[in-house]
Amino acid sequence: STGDRPPCALAWGAASSHDLPRIMREIVFDTETTGLDPLNGDRIVEIGAIELVNHIPSGRRFHVYLNPERPMSAEAVWIRSVSTVNAMAAP
Repeated sequence: STGDRPPCALAWGAASSHDLPRIMREIVFDTETTGLDPLNGDRIVEIGAIELVNHIPSGRRFHVYLNPERPMSAEAVWIRSVSTVNAMAAP
């Protein structure tokens, strides 16, 4: 019988769940856009994310280009390093 202790506490050899090591999981997102004005038609062209476990990258990541279905300005390409070719080739 585990009494009032959760089964995982026994696996860790902990007296209670308060004795278990704390694990913090964070997801850090980044987006790139064609500009800063969605009312002017600017759209997201790239999304990236990484997972951190206790502030250390876990190796799990996500990245995708999105087709904005409109040209990107030269300023947006220069600032964001996302070319119109990359974005327009995306789904």
